[in-house]
Amino acid sequence: LTSDCHFGHKNIIKYEPDSRGQFDSIEEMNETIIQNWNSVVNNEDTVYVLGDFFMGHISTIEPILNRLKGKIILIRGNHDQKNRRRIFSEHGIEIKDIEYIEYKGKFFILSHFPLFNEEFAKMVNEDNGEVVVLYGHIHSNAPKGFVDGTYHVGMDTNNLTPISIEQIWQECSL
Repeated sequence: LTSDCHFGHKNIIKYEPDSRGQFDSIEEMNETIIQNWNSVVNNEDTVYVLGDFFMGHISTIEPILNRLKGKIILIRGNHDQKNRRRIFSEHGIEIKDIEYIEYKGKFFILSHFPLFNEEFAKMVNEDNGEVVVLYGHIHSNAPKGFVDGTYHVGMDTNNLTPISIEQIWQECSL
């Protein structure tokens, strides 16, 4: 799982100096994310991207998609515009607004936006944590790891690398 790759987004280097400030160019950032992605994803894996996949020029989408391993399912984010979604669909990427998956007895809600409030946290904590919200959108403003029934899967809190459901499950099960 991951979110907020922002492939091709020049200003993200400026907006996220702690996680992306080391890059001198958008090409360097894109290449690092591609390499990190492919270092943990196999061709047989399914990768859920929780929004804001590409933000650069449309012409950059296909060359990058062709290099990424795994079957991609996109949970639509606020920057995943219609013209980009059309290209994603043409490349076999399934697009959803929200998704629910079960893994080893836990139920994960996948959303681009954080679905969290005090009542939800109370319910999840009283319920022994069977439900976990996975989200993106808020970049390095998010806490790292499992916090109050939620887990930020975004690039900027996970070393610009997708994170496995197994790792998330392990942290949520402690």
